[in-house]
Amino acid sequence: MNFSGSSQTFPGSSQLVISPYPELYVCPVNKLLTRLLKTDIKQNIMRTFLKNTPVLTLLFATTAAMATESKIDLKTVNEAKSIVLEMDATSGTSEIRLSDSNDNTVHYENVSKANYTKTFNLKNLENGTYYFSVENPQEKVVYTITMKNREVKIIDKRVSSQIPILRISGDKIYLNLLNKDLNTVKIEVFNGNNEILNSQVFKVDLTVARVYNFENALKDNYLVVVQDGKSVYRQSISVN
Repeated sequence: MNFSGSSQTFPGSSQLVISPYPELYVCPVNKLLTRLLKTDIKQNIMRTFLKNTPVLTLLFATTAAMATESKIDLKTVNEAKSIVLEMDATSGTSEIRLSDSNDNTVHYENVSKANYTKTFNLKNLENGTYYFSVENPQEKVVYTITMKNREVKIIDKRVSSQIPILRISGDKIYLNLLNKDLNTVKIEVFNGNNEILNSQVFKVDLTVARVYNFENALKDNYLVVVQDGKSVYRQSISVN
């Protein structure tokens, strides 16, 4: 049997698919699905066809916009026993909180300015450990500050992302990864038979953003796996 492939244009359609099987020809994806899923034999052919035809829109990944990392910078001014906070426009609406070691709030404010700079006078604080936090929709930054003999020191800074790595919306899985350590990132998509449908590797990319669209996929359970260095993230989706 000759499987050299063939093509055909169907009336009223500009969506084409190249088929390696002469009997399938070229047709719109929705018509192709209707024709091939009528019998079990044709369904098996279709699965093989999909696996070897990446141009189909049944599993289509596109690049999506990702929120950029906000700039949050805190500095000490020991001469004035103060700290200076600077934030840029990408920080968006932010909650600023200064608390003591017993979690008592010393200062709180909500900021929505495009660019923000403010000096906080700490000269009236007693010796001890304090926590200065800035939280916005993208991330939360917590600084550990010590006051000793009226000297201000920032001894620690912790940053945690507020954006989920993987999330579902309708029949789509959204991936937003801020790769601060510039690890090699590997993304794989599996079907219900644990077969790899799509695999991508990103090296030294600061941001990795993708949308996996399952709107036209065959009925099955799918799994997106993201490996970022030693961290692994998984998100499953069912197409009924």
